[in-house]
Amino acid sequence: MKGFKRHSHSCMCWLLIGLSASSLMAQTQTDSTGVKTEVIDVVKSYSPSIVLRPKSKQSVLDFSDLSSQPPLFDYVHESLSLRPSNLPSDLRDVPVILEPNGSLPPNYFRLYMGTSQSAGLSGFVTKKFGLSSALVIGLDHQQLNGAINDVQGITDYGESALTAKWRSKSRRRPYEVAMSLNRKAIHWYGVPDTLNLSQMPAMDFGQVYHSGTLSHHLGTDAGWFNGLTSQLSVFSDAYGVDQFKLSAAPKATFQKNKSRIDLSGNISYLNLRQSLEDASISATDYQALNTDLSAAMTLQWQGLNVIAGGRFWVHGSKTSNEIRFFPEATLQYPLIKKWLNLNLGFSGDYSQYDVQGLTNKNSFIAPGVVLNPRINRQILSFDLTGAINKQWHYSAGMKYRNFQNEAYFVRRSWTGVLGQYPYDAGNSFSINYSDGSELLVKGQISGRLNQQWQLALEASVIHNQPADLSEAWNVPGFTLVGSGSYQLGPEFMITGQFIGYGSRSDLLTINDQTTQLRVPGFIDAQLHLNYAMSDNFSASLSGINLLNQWNGLWGNYPIQGIRIDLGLQYNFNWP
Repeated sequence: MKGFKRHSHSCMCWLLIGLSASSLMAQTQTDSTGVKTEVIDVVKSYSPSIVLRPKSKQSVLDFSDLSSQPPLFDYVHESLSLRPSNLPSDLRDVPVILEPNGSLPPNYFRLYMGTSQSAGLSGFVTKKFGLSSALVIGLDHQQLNGAINDVQGITDYGESALTAKWRSKSRRRPYEVAMSLNRKAIHWYGVPDTLNLSQMPAMDFGQVYHSGTLSHHLGTDAGWFNGLTSQLSVFSDAYGVDQFKLSAAPKATFQKNKSRIDLSGNISYLNLRQSLEDASISATDYQALNTDLSAAMTLQWQGLNVIAGGRFWVHGSKTSNEIRFFPEATLQYPLIKKWLNLNLGFSGDYSQYDVQGLTNKNSFIAPGVVLNPRINRQILSFDLTGAINKQWHYSAGMKYRNFQNEAYFVRRSWTGVLGQYPYDAGNSFSINYSDGSELLVKGQISGRLNQQWQLALEASVIHNQPADLSEAWNVPGFTLVGSGSYQLGPEFMITGQFIGYGSRSDLLTINDQTTQLRVPGFIDAQLHLNYAMSDNFSASLSGINLLNQWNGLWGNYPIQGIRIDLGLQYNFNWP
């Protein structure tokens, strides 16, 4: 504990110095309310990642390249969200906003309503100030209140977000200040299979999450300093869980001829407080300080890129203190120019679990979560990427991980009767940590049939094996996604997508009687039609869950049936 305290004090000093430096070096920063572009993934480690053009409005909020002069604020749209729909929080539908003719004004407000008592409102405004400054403000509200088959209780899901970013320059350095506020409320059916589904509305699990983030990013001035990102975030739920995070991550690059050295660091502090009324949960507070420093050298020779380096990681918490070194090496070589590229990698890494991140994956986690850092002791990767022709591109590869403290979501045990709290009815999840290994094989192909047709397909096969030979709880054996778009003249665009997840294993424990369950797989298919009536008005018609699937990602949390949404969008210029 003394070592942890000394390490905490020294690293907190460095963290405060980093935050102070970023504020001093960007003296013209403006307070703003900030933009949240995050979309909740399914099981994040296995989420598909196909992106089709045209891109989304969120791309204007991607400030990863702050070195471009002048910065670009082009407004474009994403044609597909590639997220399953109609599932509470974890698998939700993101309204599709299209721009068929590519010339609509950049700002918009959009309203949609549909069956299953679904509705949403979103808006996006960007204002440029000269060549190097811009303000971006976004808002989004979505709700779903329809009934589920054989369930008489309430099923509600709603999420609201207000986000904003200010981007400018100070002393020739681009910088960005952002803040986001988010509220997510869920009241969703979920009771064990052994109960009568239509007579247990009181066992619905309700939860409310609030979160806020304030961040600052200082870009490069084309010298050796390559940027500094600082972030502060808070999170709370309805049952006494409060979380605070603070981090700072500087980067530097030194280049000479064809050799380059990249340095990066990260200091992050996590504080979790759990003031729970439920005496049956032995929840403890958690504080952790993680510090890492990485260095990598890049060498080039006749088309061969070799990147070699390593990462030091120091972790301190109430439960563990450790220091690790992860060697890293990457080899990139064009076997056939433009058509076939080889990528080999060896590395290791860590990630600190926190309550907000876990609830983003599964909104039905019971209070009292125990936190740990996940460690990938070794990561081996092999990838082949390239092009079949100018229109079609592909990738295929595999990744092997040897991990420690992998988090698995397992149904929380219960007594078989209605408990005092909504999550105490066999309808919530707990976290099981386990060591083990995983092999993931993935392939992707995307391209154009012609000027009107775009298609993409991605498939993954996953073999996740805990070291204790237990099941990989709630990890699918495969994922499959497909998407396509068809441009029908300058006014019409049709887009479609589907996503499939394989079956998963889960446990149901009642009065110490444990039953292993199999959560069925599902396919979620969507079709969207967008019509640009004028430069200012467009309408959309969406069919969601077209196969009328009733299965979901989590046991006893099914998606709703087929749904039809009608949307109206107004685009405008801001003088």
